[in-house]
Amino acid sequence: MNRGNKIIKRAENILKNVKANNDLRLFNEIEFPPLEKDIMPLVNPDGIERLKLLLKTYNELFPERDKDILLTEEEHKLIMNSIVNKF
Repeated sequence: MNRGNKIIKRAENILKNVKANNDLRLFNEIEFPPLEKDIMPLVNPDGIERLKLLLKTYNELFPERDKDILLTEEEHKLIMNSIVNKF
């Protein structure tokens, strides 16, 4: 939700700049992430449970983390090790 609010705020600021400068090229800076309904057909249905497990583990390990910040290699390993330990 926080990420969505940031994206909307950025789009609003760009719109204000377009109105002020009449520069329609600024619209190219607006990026909206794909919606879940657009992504889900790309996911193997057999992998949905795995995806849920990854997301649950991520949220347990990094509850307040800004999802725009990329994970380090060590953080990837931490997630994978946490998943392995659950079994």
